[in-house]
Amino acid sequence: LREMSDLAKDSGAQLLLCSDGLHGVVSERVLESALASNGGLDEKCSTLIQAARDAGVQRVVFASSAAIYGNDPALPKRENLRPQPASPYAAGKISSEAFIACYCNLYGLRAWMFRFGNVLGARMTHGVIFDFINKLRKNPDELLILGDGTQSKNYFLVEDCIGGMSWAFQHVKLDEQKPVELLNLGTTTTTRVTEIGR
Repeated sequence: LREMSDLAKDSGAQLLLCSDGLHGVVSERVLESALASNGGLDEKCSTLIQAARDAGVQRVVFASSAAIYGNDPALPKRENLRPQPASPYAAGKISSEAFIACYCNLYGLRAWMFRFGNVLGARMTHGVIFDFINKLRKNPDELLILGDGTQSKNYFLVEDCIGGMSWAFQHVKLDEQKPVELLNLGTTTTTRVTEIGR
């Protein structure tokens, strides 16, 4: 996200990159307290967005998730598709989007909110590909696939994700009439677990 951070520095404005954009803007004590709280994503987001506002942040880039659409099979996912969260994580992302939009409307902040498909990269720490790699390291002759293998998801590379975010941040203009933009980032295709396993 260095490119986006550089854009913010060049314009002289502060930028909050959720979830890791507050370091150096908000005290470590406030960050640790908010993140260690027992509250859900919504409460943590509310605390962090207020801390960012108190620090003078005017622009927010928020990493949401296409998980907010739940199990809706429609492809491609359109931004006007009704959220149908099927997990507490997805519900927390919707709530966080609402808190950020509220702050934009009340206090003049501007926010680009991105609903990601499944982002793949060298530093993955979970997911089917991570799981398969670890299973094959243990036993390169056999790959156990959980379920029937027909589960499918939208996957795209972290480099493409960052490129899309950077492009939108530079080209999607926000103002008082339109302080928030919701953007889906991903591909128009899905990949089945069995295809990944091959």
